[in-house]
Amino acid sequence: MQPYRVWAEIDLCKLKHNLAEIKRFLNPGTKILAVLKADAYGHGAVVIAKYLEKKVDYIGVGDSQEALELRQASINIPIIVLGTIVEGEMSQVIEADITVAVHTLEQVAKLNEEAKKQNKKVKIHLFVDTGMARLGVSHTQFATVLKTIKCCDNLIFEGIASHFSSASEKNPVFSYSQLDRFMWVLNHASRENFTPEMIHIANSAGFINYPASQFSMIRPGLSLFGINPGYQTKEHPQLQPILSLHSQIAFIRKSVSEGSPISYDRNYYTSCPTDIATIPVGYNDGYRRLFANPSPYGKMAEVIIQGITAPVAGKVTMDYTMIDVGHIPEIQVGDRVTLIGKQGNSEITVENLADKALTIPYDIFCGLSKRVVRLYKLDDDGDFLPAEKIIALLNQESESVSKLK
Repeated sequence: MQPYRVWAEIDLCKLKHNLAEIKRFLNPGTKILAVLKADAYGHGAVVIAKYLEKKVDYIGVGDSQEALELRQASINIPIIVLGTIVEGEMSQVIEADITVAVHTLEQVAKLNEEAKKQNKKVKIHLFVDTGMARLGVSHTQFATVLKTIKCCDNLIFEGIASHFSSASEKNPVFSYSQLDRFMWVLNHASRENFTPEMIHIANSAGFINYPASQFSMIRPGLSLFGINPGYQTKEHPQLQPILSLHSQIAFIRKSVSEGSPISYDRNYYTSCPTDIATIPVGYNDGYRRLFANPSPYGKMAEVIIQGITAPVAGKVTMDYTMIDVGHIPEIQVGDRVTLIGKQGNSEITVENLADKALTIPYDIFCGLSKRVVRLYKLDDDGDFLPAEKIIALLNQESESVSKLK
């Protein structure tokens, strides 16, 4: 038994498998930008980046702090901030040799000015809004921004990018309209003698559902972690979820009588004499209040103990969740509890859990708090180890490879 109240087990062998599956569907020469936003969707960005450093071409993050954290952890692969950065962040980003996605004319000018102060050049990828309406230069203003970039001696125009809003939808009409707009942008740039090395629009769903969107680079995120993002084709990567979530029984109240209220507000009453187990995981860990039973959406959440599913009893509290375990024989304090993943013949997928809260797997993963200990496994027959031990092992491997060269 692990000495933790709640922990996630992250299998890097499965990450390797998923990356190989993604590569199997790529056009020759297509590069991979691994999207590790939001602490690698809750999987731990430093460890995932260290593992992928020699296996992908670029790492994408959501903001400058995420990028700087990776640089401080000695991640030397090219890193791009895919989101926006504010003026006060530009100095550190340029110092750390981080690529910047630019979304406005003002950003272009201020980045060039800051890079000139440091006597440096900064790589930029110009993001164009083709229909997401979140960030990016309007495709109708694209030409004006190009002219400005031409005058900026301290900017290296490395890429043009956009973002699909609906690549997982069954109806492809809007995605094709975005792709058409992006092609218009690329053709215009070519006429102006702009031929950036990196051209990218495709996320996980995009590169499979719309093969023409692969261009020179794709940006897989959720698919790396083993979640089907909405592939609509018969042939697609066979992915394996790399994260499972676990806790352990901390307390058991035996022989709870029929009709007893459980948890806050007495929303749940036992329907027969039973046992109630308490597990030390709650909404402060990322196990949502919406996983209560009864559920506001009528979708009861369950956990797995001794390979048997057991329902949540009452409301999820900040630090604890109660489970009805009267049907599980010889249950004991310390028994392993699986909240996401397989145990015996039973399985709870992150998609199952997300459905209980009417949300998406991204939301569940990103909601796992820092109280959830992340453990990692490098080999099929290896143990799950804390991040610092895995990073040390990965550094040893990297040093050994360098000596062989």
